[in-house]
Amino acid sequence: MSASPIETGTIEDALALHRAGTLDSAEAAYRKLLERQPGHIDALGGLGVLLYQTGRREDAVAPLERATAGAPQDAQLQINLGAVYASLRRFDEAIACFKLGLQRGSQHADGWCNLAKALMALRRLDEAKEALDRLETLVPGDGGLPKLREQWLQRMGEAVDSYRASLLREPRRAEVWNQLIAALRSLNRHREAEEAFETLHRLLIEESPSLAEAHRLRGMALLALGRLREGYEEYEWRWRTEAFARRGRRIVAPFWEGEPIAGRRLLLQWEQGLGDSIHYLRFAPAVAALGAHLVAELQAPLVRLARSMPAFERIAAAGEALPPIDFQISLISLPHRLGITLETIPALIPYLTAPEADRRRWAGRLAPLPRPRIGLVWRGSPTFVNDARRSMPLAALTKVLARGRGATWIALQKDATAAEMDLPGSGVRLLDPAADLGAPAERFADFADTAGLIAELDLVLSVDTAAAHLAGALGKPVWLMLPHSADARWLVDRADSPWYPTARLFRQSRAEDWTAPLEAVADAVQGFIAAEGAP
Repeated sequence: MSASPIETGTIEDALALHRAGTLDSAEAAYRKLLERQPGHIDALGGLGVLLYQTGRREDAVAPLERATAGAPQDAQLQINLGAVYASLRRFDEAIACFKLGLQRGSQHADGWCNLAKALMALRRLDEAKEALDRLETLVPGDGGLPKLREQWLQRMGEAVDSYRASLLREPRRAEVWNQLIAALRSLNRHREAEEAFETLHRLLIEESPSLAEAHRLRGMALLALGRLREGYEEYEWRWRTEAFARRGRRIVAPFWEGEPIAGRRLLLQWEQGLGDSIHYLRFAPAVAALGAHLVAELQAPLVRLARSMPAFERIAAAGEALPPIDFQISLISLPHRLGITLETIPALIPYLTAPEADRRRWAGRLAPLPRPRIGLVWRGSPTFVNDARRSMPLAALTKVLARGRGATWIALQKDATAAEMDLPGSGVRLLDPAADLGAPAERFADFADTAGLIAELDLVLSVDTAAAHLAGALGKPVWLMLPHSADARWLVDRADSPWYPTARLFRQSRAEDWTAPLEAVADAVQGFIAAEGAP
């Protein structure tokens, strides 16, 4: 008579019993193994999970704590222990475990999901939003995400009420005012955020002007409301916040504060994303008109494109050697120094131009393709903290593509996969610049290369990414699909943009819901193709 799996006591037998759902036998097998090898990591971890699954949550703690102590680098063990702590409402310990686990294995979707839930339980909503955004990049089609997003929005609304109640009792708590303003901005309630700041200003800032984060948040709210002069002035406080101070920046000369600049060499520096650099390069001609000799320090992918601007005497990639500099300024600080208002935005389009060689190369590649030609971007960089909010899976655009039959559709997504672009339900083939148009495997060498392609298109349809800014700066029609709480530059409740006269904005009316804007885009694409005379 052969011995039972329980008697043989191997970890493989115990795990097989566990997977088969014979939990009593699996528990006995784990315990038998632990009698012989009390420190067996897999047996401790498996027993802890089994106890949790069978409702013995308190009992699950000890074996999982022993397992994580014995194998502190095991991401899944940390996440499992965190789940047990969370079920016991020991949320601080749970969050610590989830974070440790995710440091060791950042692709664990269950870790990001559980971390978001634990943070929401403690009303650490900004951190919970970041966890949800990271989860979206791992499981973009997961059916549970909308429910989690809805819970976050509900908690954020509750948080606003809680912050207001707290301030009624203790109106001089600056950190609560900052939390209230940030929550209102996240909910797209910019006017209420501005009202909250005005109250904070009366109560605290006049006697304590160093509340930098409150100023920064107010600046963002004012920019969204179109009050650019005030908004950019307030946004200058960003450099005094802890988050911006940690970034550091290259300092080679005094900062330009608006003093006469004629005959002096001024360095314009990149600060944030590629799209931000493209957006704010528009101010270079205005500064050159003051008599400054301009040098730019930009992200490397932008250098060749920016050389199309005659305002610069030299353009260097970030970190490269620079000539002697008299003053320096961030590109994003230029509208403040120039006193820009909504009415005085420099919107002389185009202010960037594709190099002729790049344009000719793409013209040759596209020559056989019928018009209209539409470029498509559906997601941004996953490293951007709010990428999940602005991006979408390509499958979400199936209806748009189906209504766009008759056009030539080209992917402008540099990192798209072949499987991702296979959309049989649309009846439209999305062309890959590399696989279908003869471009190298990396698709685009830099933004000058991308500009050469966009120059030969009739329309760019994009989420809020650098490609959208590039199309706008080149003067091409660009339609942006925007989240409910969009970047402040797109203002509030507008379908056009004073920054880019060729832009058309399609906004979510409800957070995390692309249904209405994508329906509007589908109708607009159909009309665009008809107007262009496509067959």
